[in-house]
Amino acid sequence: MWYPWYYEEWNVYSYHEVVEEGCPERMAAKLTREQTEYLVHQVQRYFQEERSEQLGNLETEDLIAFFSKELGPLYYNQGVQDSRKLLTERMSSLEDELYVLEKPIKMK
Repeated sequence: MWYPWYYEEWNVYSYHEVVEEGCPERMAAKLTREQTEYLVHQVQRYFQEERSEQLGNLETEDLIAFFSKELGPLYYNQGVQDSRKLLTERMSSLEDELYVLEKPIKMK
């Protein structure tokens, strides 16, 4: 079986992209080979220390791909929601500052 993430950068897609848009390449979040190798090492270490199980590289990459596919969209969407909240707060603050800049007009 060929594992695209094993030979090159692999993509993580949001649920919306997978279901409604068909995984457009322009929307993909890519992990570098170094990031993938780091994750493989961390997952293998966790399984060895916590479960006394030894995983091979391909098994570990499959596991990472599965969790990226299933959890990635949840983390991505949470990041979007956090960004939206922060921008809304900043825009509200900016709006308040703009009202302070207004000059009073005397009507006669």
